Amino acid sequence: ALAAANAEDRQILLGALGNSDAGASEIQEVRRILRDTGIEEDVSGLASQHISQALRLLNDLPDTPARSLLGSWARFMLARQR
Repeated sequence: ALAAANAEDRQILLGALGNSDAGASEIQEVRRILRDTGIEEDVSGLASQHISQALRLLNDLPDTPARSLLGSWARFMLARQR
């Protein structure tokens, strides 16, 4: 995001990074920057790829309640992104 942001937005990002006192308006600005720079979409796509891979790998495991729970959680995360 820093590389894709303009100078003003970079300063906002750097000011918010690691700032546990950042307020709602600062967080909204960071989210806007992530959206405007396309980073949010890139990260969402990458997360979807990892979750899909995890679901494929889960199919190789024995059918247990734990596998079912992990699969349900992964499917929830995929649906939540959309």
